[in-house]
Amino acid sequence: MDPRQPLPSFAREAEVSHHSQRQREYKSNRRSKTKKKKSARRAQQFRATTTRRNNGAGGRKLDNGLDTDSMRQLIADRTRQRDDPSNRELEELLEGHRSGRPEQQTRRSEQSTTTSQGGTVSDNKVPVYGPLRVSRKGHETIRVMSMNVNGLSLWLHNSTKIERLKHVLRDYGIDVLGLQETNTNFRGLKPSLNIASSLRRGDDRITSVHAHNTRELNNIGNFQAGGTAVVLREELAGLPSNRGQDGTELGMFCWFRTEPTNGVGTVFVSAYAPCRSEGVGTYYQHIMRYIQSNQLDTNPKDLFRRELVATIKEWRAHGDRVVLMMDANENVVDGELSKRLAANDISMREAVHRVMPGQKGPPTHFRGSTKGNGTIDGIWVSDDIELISACYLPFDPDLGDHRPVVIDVQVRSILGTSLCRIVPPKARKLNSKVPRVRDRYLALVRKGFKERNINQKLTELEAQATFPPTDQMIAQMETLDNIVEDVMLHAESKCRVIYPAHYEFSPAVQLWLDKCHLLKWLLRYHQGRKVNSGNLRRFAKRRGLEGWLRSPVQEVVDMYKRTKEQTRHLLADAPYLRKHFLHEKLNDAIANEREAEATRVKAILKGEAQRKCWQGIKRVTKAREVMSVTRVEVLQEDGTVVEHTEKEPIEEALKNELRTRFGRATSAPICQGALFELLGTYADTDAAVEILEGTFVPPPDTDHRTLLIFEEIASIWAKRGEGEVSIAISQDDYQYYWKRIKERTSSSLSGIHFGHYKSIAHDDDLSKLMARKLSLTTLTGASPERWARGLSVMLEKIAGVAMVNKLRAILLLEADFNFCNKLIF
Repeated sequence: MDPRQPLPSFAREAEVSHHSQRQREYKSNRRSKTKKKKSARRAQQFRATTTRRNNGAGGRKLDNGLDTDSMRQLIADRTRQRDDPSNRELEELLEGHRSGRPEQQTRRSEQSTTTSQGGTVSDNKVPVYGPLRVSRKGHETIRVMSMNVNGLSLWLHNSTKIERLKHVLRDYGIDVLGLQETNTNFRGLKPSLNIASSLRRGDDRITSVHAHNTRELNNIGNFQAGGTAVVLREELAGLPSNRGQDGTELGMFCWFRTEPTNGVGTVFVSAYAPCRSEGVGTYYQHIMRYIQSNQLDTNPKDLFRRELVATIKEWRAHGDRVVLMMDANENVVDGELSKRLAANDISMREAVHRVMPGQKGPPTHFRGSTKGNGTIDGIWVSDDIELISACYLPFDPDLGDHRPVVIDVQVRSILGTSLCRIVPPKARKLNSKVPRVRDRYLALVRKGFKERNINQKLTELEAQATFPPTDQMIAQMETLDNIVEDVMLHAESKCRVIYPAHYEFSPAVQLWLDKCHLLKWLLRYHQGRKVNSGNLRRFAKRRGLEGWLRSPVQEVVDMYKRTKEQTRHLLADAPYLRKHFLHEKLNDAIANEREAEATRVKAILKGEAQRKCWQGIKRVTKAREVMSVTRVEVLQEDGTVVEHTEKEPIEEALKNELRTRFGRATSAPICQGALFELLGTYADTDAAVEILEGTFVPPPDTDHRTLLIFEEIASIWAKRGEGEVSIAISQDDYQYYWKRIKERTSSSLSGIHFGHYKSIAHDDDLSKLMARKLSLTTLTGASPERWARGLSVMLEKIAGVAMVNKLRAILLLEADFNFCNKLIF
């Protein structure tokens, strides 16, 4: 079907009916001939279409020879089909449909994505300039972003710009952010309201420094023209560093300086150059009044250049490396400041033009010109920093009127050492506290056990169980355990879908996001782009918006503009809407006397409120928490200390330390000499029984402290009486233990965590089956191979102390193995 022809489902009723009848006849004939399912026919049709597209004139199939990385690069470089349409594209869409020339409209729309400049920020839809793609980030990479935000408005309760910036920081993996023109009087805000607290989402590690004009604070309110800020995130936020701003106190630039490691220290600077402007409250006039009050023979631009260059020159003289994020308000290649920064005593060049030499960059302000000083934003790095890639991102109307700049630099060239990133999982798919997820998991486990005949196989094994087990019995038990493990892991992978938490969920926000998605889909169709009409119809039907499919183009455009604006405001209010949504569910559960659901919703409300409260408290009271071990220090025989930061040397050092630490028990008297010969490795001899009964006669040279231990063992055994410990596990034992255990406890190298067994404890049949399986293991001694494997976790006893002999070692066993040990012993 020609994509420019209107789909029958978007036409009038009569056309829809006629088309539906033809489609039914075609599908009936097609089904009778092919006998294939819809999914198979779609796949066959796609392969046929791809083959025709890849065949030349002579029918020869073209082999592009591209590997996976090259194909991903091509996909990332193409025009993004799901970008929001700009205002200019919407106007051209309406014009094309009014004139009946959709083909010309589509062609002009494509051209506008690369040539439009001027109008509003939304009109300037341009491609990425530079090789960097934010969708990919290396492990040994620090990502730096700089942008002129044209004001942050931190005093607003919910700011759409702040919400968008939060999303960008997390989605793009930004480590360092430089902001210019913050337009905020931070002295007028409460101390806790700063850029870091505003951009923090959940338990993100983030810190910031800001600068603004602090010389003129009388009667200005919350707004103060100009201003800069630097934000450090994640691992960089925890590094020792100091901060500061320009000595004029005009907020021209501010900086973070990391403490040198292996002789490498780096300064991250955010600077905002003034441009000539009228009005007493402008940033340019602030500097002008400072010049006049101090009777300086200069102008605002020269003063800015002098202060910035002098400060950077001092850092460079001390051996520091510098990353400068700046809105220069002059060309970043041949401007006066850029030439000064490129001098031998500083040696700094703009990053994007460094990776794309010989090319003139694009305008970075939405009204910029390619003929003048269009490229005015950039990131300058000193020559001793290893630059990986850089780019100018497209305009983002939600962030400001300048194009953001992003660069990737090598970690070692910034910090002098590797930066090991520990990324803990945010959530497990299986959560036994969520009934919907738990019930879905249990249904999948029951289905898997039934298909694999687990009950029958277990019954057969019970009939032939012996102690000690035969080799055949051990192999059959291992096979059964592997099948059960596969079923449980597969059930967890399918029990629910985890979506990225870009906002705090509520049905109101989700509905408006779906509306935006549907309208963007419709606009792409009306623009003549290729869309999947079947998916579009089904999506509209699920959301109850089928009537929108028959709306004229003008109405679709108007609805899209209104819907997008409303969605932006709702996303900013997402925390309040989330709380309102949960309170409505709670009131409904109480009114309908659903006590279990009411208790669960109360727990969610309480947990989310406490989590937000304690996150702020812990940031102040526990500024430096015990971190994961990413390096170890080993004391040598000559008294020197060697630090290991690579994976293999760290593991070797830990292995040697743990072998020594866990082997110290062999020095005990009971593990040597005549005692060891009498007791054996497993203490399963007659001498062990005599120790329990208190009749053991020790060898003459036995240590007196060992004799005291023997007496205590006999005393405990006598108090126990004649009772026996049952090693058979019942259904009640299983459910009693797992319903009371903490689900978040770490365990199981195999991935079958506590949540699996805790969820199964809510089903009587599955609990009985799992109890039978564990009883068979304890009675026969045929334990699974995974029980013999554990995960050694090393933790810092003292924060920052990485001496290998000062680390705490914890061994994580399999969850069911841990359960059996606690129940029996």
